[in-house]
Amino acid sequence: MLRRPVWLPRMIWLHRECPFCTSIQFNSSEATPFDRMLHIFALRRVRCAICWRRYYWFVRSGVLSND
Repeated sequence: MLRRPVWLPRMIWLHRECPFCTSIQFNSSEATPFDRMLHIFALRRVRCAICWRRYYWFVRSGVLSND
């Protein structure tokens, strides 16, 4: 069985739903040093409101917030 490397961020691609608990509620997540690099690719850090897993998703608008 193949596993995702720990250092690789989890992504939510099309459906804004947690793959673990199927929640659709997300909150902004805390910043890490790795996030600056991901801002270049228009990724936003979020955390599931139910299971607290951290994910990244693409920002559809051209503006990223500095949250």
